[in-house]
Amino acid sequence: MGECCHCGECCRWIVFGDARQLDPWALGYFVARGAKINKGLVLIPSECPHLKLNEFNPSESLCDIEDNKPGACKEYVGKRISGGRKYWVPDNCTMTKK
Repeated sequence: MGECCHCGECCRWIVFGDARQLDPWALGYFVARGAKINKGLVLIPSECPHLKLNEFNPSESLCDIEDNKPGACKEYVGKRISGGRKYWVPDNCTMTKK
């Protein structure tokens, strides 16, 4: 498994559901309000309040609660399914590379 590049992209979106399971009207409604569709998932913009920019490297994001982050964040390993949960994996995720 690769190392996290700390882009923070996985902390900026919440997976709403499978785009194929929504009717076109509902899908259009969400997209018109900022959602995006990626890898068949509907993603709602919702940046985690604990996501902070690294003051020494502004292209890198850090977690404010690294030692106490929730289980879902700890389980995220750059895979679409991990620990029985479905995750969205950003296109540039370095964790997926070996």
